[in-house]
Amino acid sequence: ASMLQPDLLSFLRGQPALRASADAVTVQFAVQYAFGSEETASRVLGVASALLREGGVFFGVAPDAQNILELLDAKGEDRSVAPVSIPDGGTSGASCREVHLQPPSHPFSLLLRLMAGAGGDTPLRSEFGAPLLFSLEDTVTAGSEADLCTEFLCYRETLVRLAARHGMRPLELTSLADADTAGGKGGGGQGGGKSNRPGLGPHERLVADLYFSFAFVKEGAAGATTSTAASAHQPQAPSGSWRETGGGGADAERSRGGPAEARDGWQRHGHSSDRHRRSPDRRGSPDRRR
Repeated sequence: ASMLQPDLLSFLRGQPALRASADAVTVQFAVQYAFGSEETASRVLGVASALLREGGVFFGVAPDAQNILELLDAKGEDRSVAPVSIPDGGTSGASCREVHLQPPSHPFSLLLRLMAGAGGDTPLRSEFGAPLLFSLEDTVTAGSEADLCTEFLCYRETLVRLAARHGMRPLELTSLADADTAGGKGGGGQGGGKSNRPGLGPHERLVADLYFSFAFVKEGAAGATTSTAASAHQPQAPSGSWRETGGGGADAERSRGGPAEARDGWQRHGHSSDRHRRSPDRRGSPDRRR
């Protein structure tokens, strides 16, 4: 089964072990593949919500669009490339923003290439449908530039908005570079301050800052919220604020700039995660672990 197939919920409900509501649903390093369109992303989050009992938790890790844009802003360059096939169908445009870090100036190879989507009709930095090629040495994504294996930008605010549409409230959204160490304190957005992860050097932290962890709780019918047509293309903060670890070790309540801010240029924001990710196989199906 593919996370992106339209009949995923009915397929899963047909499995004996999934007929009862679940305590938890997780999507690790893969939810970004659903962000080729709002319809697909909303459907995937709807499936997660439908599988959960009230009070159940949906959690995972995803690339952080804002932090990817920050790195592209700081170190990238604009260029033209050959169009490629993208997971939600069609081909990308020829314009892109790219950063390529590699030895000897960098201890391992990292390539980020953000392209215009849908034949160039979807702009760079779009909330949905902007293809991203992500290639990281020593992970399954290494060589993605040769295989033209792409995913999509995933903004925290968009994830929160779509989760709210399906009755899920954010518990935490936290940079993986600042997440809790096992059994430790700090990070995780719970007021403990910034964690110093053992063994995470500056180059590894640069990669970790490209991801965030998320957790949502499914509320009862009274707590569910819905999106309006007016909010369909404008990321919004959830009702109330979620807490996330701020820079410099400060724990702060803040909202993060989303696609609306990024439309005017490459914006610098936040932090995000880990070198092991899920990626699509070379046909574009998100079923392999990074």
